[in-house]
Amino acid sequence: MYEEVLSPLPDAGAYLKRIGFDSKIRLDLDTLFRLTLCHLETVPFENLDICDGDMVVSLAVSDIFQKVVTKNRGGYCFELNSLFCALLASLGFDCRPVIGRTLRGRESRGFAGHRATLVAINGRRYLCDVGSGGPSPATPLDIDERGVQKTERGEFYLAPTEYGETMLWRKTPEGDEKLISFSAGLCDPRDFITPNYYYCKAPDSVFRQKRIVNLRTREGSVSIDGDILRKRLGGEIRETPLSTPEELKAALKEHFGIII
Repeated sequence: MYEEVLSPLPDAGAYLKRIGFDSKIRLDLDTLFRLTLCHLETVPFENLDICDGDMVVSLAVSDIFQKVVTKNRGGYCFELNSLFCALLASLGFDCRPVIGRTLRGRESRGFAGHRATLVAINGRRYLCDVGSGGPSPATPLDIDERGVQKTERGEFYLAPTEYGETMLWRKTPEGDEKLISFSAGLCDPRDFITPNYYYCKAPDSVFRQKRIVNLRTREGSVSIDGDILRKRLGGEIRETPLSTPEELKAALKEHFGIII
């Protein structure tokens, strides 16, 4: 039962083409960095099937592949990080899922309802996350490094918590901001089936409250928050209301390549 969440990636070549990666694959940190960035700039974070479609999204690798690669869609953390981990494994990387908690803007710990990927290269472990939908790093972070790690989109650091987890922090002009905490211990991909159902069907699920679509761009990011199209270009933010279903569909197609 649920073995479909453990199945291998159907077609690595098609996935690499989807994210625009055409370089030689090497099992090194540079390739991992470029794969992560390519994914973040081509595959949107989106909850349309949950919010607009009232669906329970499938975590079967073949179904996620069909959605993201064949249909040119996006997804949320349980989908995107699952597919990305399957891609890395198919290429020969030493990788596995980790379970975590989204803590940005929250006072309480909440429950473990986030999926990311841990990749081991030359004795070091790197946290990769292509499914956060927020201000996460665009590159993998060394989880054994306790100093500040500088990226092109900001400065981040990791620190242990009192619960035996690791917290990812982002440095901002207003102060340090917590993003996610995660356990580096072993977990099973089937562990995400229950929280996935909660996010898809619980009345208080954030993903049922409003439409969330987000894509990183070279210049900043573009997102849809409810019925607002928001473009970030450097330090400038431009907002455009999406007043009709036709305007929403046009924005999804133009900015995210999503055809509904």
